[in-house]
Amino acid sequence: MSKYKKLKLQLASYESLYDLTKAIQLVALSKLKIAQDQRKKENDSLSSIKKLFSVHSLTESNIHKYLLLPVTSDKSCCGSINTNVLDELLSYIDYLKEISKDYIVFLIGKKGKSFLKKNVISFYNKCICNLTKEIMSLLSTSIIFEKMIQFQFDRCIVLFNHLYSIFEQGTVYYDILSYDKYVLNIYNHLNNGNVTDSVFWMSLIVAQEEDMNFYNDLYSFSVSLILLKSLHENEMSELGGRITAMQNASKNAQELIQKIRLLFNKSRQAYITNELIEIVSCLNSLEFVS
Repeated sequence: MSKYKKLKLQLASYESLYDLTKAIQLVALSKLKIAQDQRKKENDSLSSIKKLFSVHSLTESNIHKYLLLPVTSDKSCCGSINTNVLDELLSYIDYLKEISKDYIVFLIGKKGKSFLKKNVISFYNKCICNLTKEIMSLLSTSIIFEKMIQFQFDRCIVLFNHLYSIFEQGTVYYDILSYDKYVLNIYNHLNNGNVTDSVFWMSLIVAQEEDMNFYNDLYSFSVSLILLKSLHENEMSELGGRITAMQNASKNAQELIQKIRLLFNKSRQAYITNELIEIVSCLNSLEFVS
């Protein structure tokens, strides 16, 4: 009797777990689809902006100090999303040590805070978090930009997770030059660029001559857009990781349900059989007494 009831409770709990994981998976799928549809335009916007931050025309000797900006989540998420970024961060730090470059770490998200304090305490400077409480927009990333430019750096590396598929997320990074290096990069591209490229770069020079604040505004907008894209990509990776994790959890729960249901049916049949035996025994006893 006790085994029968215990298996019944276990079966009910695993069935509830299965329903919960399937619900989380469907919600994450819905959010991911909406996010992907809304953010297709960002790729078109970044295609031209990335040219402004290309470091091919700048030598490594011109870059002395790095700002490392890893993007993690504010709360626990499924999969190894945060671990991927932090591991890549440590690898990049090792590379900077090899080439004798100065660096400082500016963290986005709570989940990497204790990790950085333990591993790069002397170079960990600031953390900005609770971004997921509000809808991501250029306004929120412009605030991050204002905090970011308070640091002295020649090159900023933004590390975040990119969603290749719901089954695969990997760490990638964006390059962001300092404002001085950014302006120098534009002029270098104009001097060294080919004929087809020079039209794009020349238009920037002309715009600067007409408006002295043009480069400042373009730099602020460009960096804010790059940060927004990074945060969105990281968010979609979290959703992808959640979908995969809940899919695996649903599969495991379903397998356990099948096993427990088989044991439950056997136990229930044994319970019913025992009840019938007791009833028949009682009837036989009554007939014998009478």
